[in-house]
Amino acid sequence: MSRAYLLLAATALSAAGNAAAQTPGAQVPAAQVPPSITVVGPRLDESERRLRACIARGCSPNEEIDATLAHAEAQFVAGNYRDARATVRSGVARNRRFAKTAPEPVADLLRADARIAAHLGFSEKARQGMMASEGVLRDAFGETDARSIAGRIAIADAWLSQRRFQAALEGYRAAEHLAKRSGNARLEGLALLRRASLDAQLSIARSGDGRPESLEQLLDRREPELRMFVNAARVVDARLQLRRGKPDAMEAVIAAARQDAGAEPLLLHMPVIVLDETGDRVVDKLSGRRAAPLPSAQSSLLKVAVEDNWADFGFWVGPDGRVREPELLRGGSRLSGEWPKLVIASLAGRRYAPTTLPADDPGFYRVERFTMTSDFVQGIKSRIRERSAQRKLVRLDLTAPSKAVAAR
Repeated sequence: MSRAYLLLAATALSAAGNAAAQTPGAQVPAAQVPPSITVVGPRLDESERRLRACIARGCSPNEEIDATLAHAEAQFVAGNYRDARATVRSGVARNRRFAKTAPEPVADLLRADARIAAHLGFSEKARQGMMASEGVLRDAFGETDARSIAGRIAIADAWLSQRRFQAALEGYRAAEHLAKRSGNARLEGLALLRRASLDAQLSIARSGDGRPESLEQLLDRREPELRMFVNAARVVDARLQLRRGKPDAMEAVIAAARQDAGAEPLLLHMPVIVLDETGDRVVDKLSGRRAAPLPSAQSSLLKVAVEDNWADFGFWVGPDGRVREPELLRGGSRLSGEWPKLVIASLAGRRYAPTTLPADDPGFYRVERFTMTSDFVQGIKSRIRERSAQRKLVRLDLTAPSKAVAAR
């Protein structure tokens, strides 16, 4: 049984594309329908049966963890987030003692728990889970092992999701230093790209001029192993110029970023979804469009569910890199609010790297999960945890790389 993909993979994009990204084209002909894409293997009852049978016969930790993750993934995709986390946490309780003899599977369990926790609003638990996962790998393989360094980057990502920017920057810098010590150019490039991307965002927020030092540093690198990260840095630089009212740089990057037909769609630009007290909206600096604000639920979380309020969206990425026919496929039992309209608008404004597919090819069909949630925080007048008034959308790609193929 192969290790479950969705709960272990990075969200939505390749490493370089994800760090770099933050007008629909022509409609797909009526004859073209979304290909049959399976985003989860066994059915819930089948995955549960396999897990129970594995535990009953005393299978190896590796086999049991595979079965645990497969069942948790099936529960997660079905929208049963709390059940999925309970499954993973039970797996952790049974198998954490094997951290020394089966470090990678145990680290996978801890990482899956962290990813599910993020969708439930447990951002602190998510960060702690990433730290526990990295700790298992570091103890087993050393701090300069690629798996440990990747774990450090994941911890920095978790700090970033909590808006702890300085901690995130320090984490990326530490991972970059360790990767350089070990001679791992790809992880060094990834950590530097993450740092440059965050520095660029902070520069925009502070209305700063010029490029951040980290971005300049990456743009100047010439090693072949870093080419994909340098290209992604050009996207970050173009986004910086875009936010300063200069869209031509982004258009030039998109035009130059042509991919082979079989490559994974690489996201270059994504309109921002803003959720705040002034009204929820989509802002697209590339097209110049700014969607009219929808009524905000910021002042009262009673107006919008933050449990089981999720939706899956399907869309085509055409050969020209534009998104076609974004649509809501299904949602949770408490799907509510106007936010799905904002996701549709944001998806429609995405720009991917063009591919060498024929112009009349429908392109790639993808499915993404968005979850409306809110972090748990300690109450002001008591120690009882309560939901923060700041809502957020958490995103996960439900299309495994092997499934995201051109529909030909």
